Amino acid sequence: MKVLYRHLGLSLAAISMCSCASIVSRSSRPVTITSSPTGAKVTLSKSSGTVIQTGETPLTVTLDASNGFFKKAKYKVEASKDGYDTSTTEISARVNGWYAGNILFGGVIGLLIVDPATGAMWKLDETYSVNLPSAKKVTLKSGKVVNALALNDIPLHMRGNLVRVE
Repeated sequence: MKVLYRHLGLSLAAISMCSCASIVSRSSRPVTITSSPTGAKVTLSKSSGTVIQTGETPLTVTLDASNGFFKKAKYKVEASKDGYDTSTTEISARVNGWYAGNILFGGVIGLLIVDPATGAMWKLDETYSVNLPSAKKVTLKSGKVVNALALNDIPLHMRGNLVRVE
């Protein structure tokens, strides 16, 4: 019986030193950047401003989800194409669902040390999409030149700020 308890105790100790997210997932993953319309020139930068990659959509690049111990990664995506306004969006990591598994299996070491150190506590989505609104210059009666956009090119959360111009 003592042998059984010893093996059980050693097994529980080994499990408590593991970390869920580090075992089940990786901290670097391929991310595909798409655009509407396709074929946009993309510049991908770290949050520090350092350019990582340039290319044309669709573009697949391997990105780290972590930016250091307990710091999620953030990236800036700038997309442009002739006839369209330049669009900028942010790629930001989020907490990996497997990180919560440390509560049951990984223990304190996995929760506070291993997963944050390996970056596996963070996760990036597999795809990100950038919409480029079509740019059309319109001259008003007053002589002022403004950009005219199709209603579908304006994000829903910004439509409440629209002002009618005649």
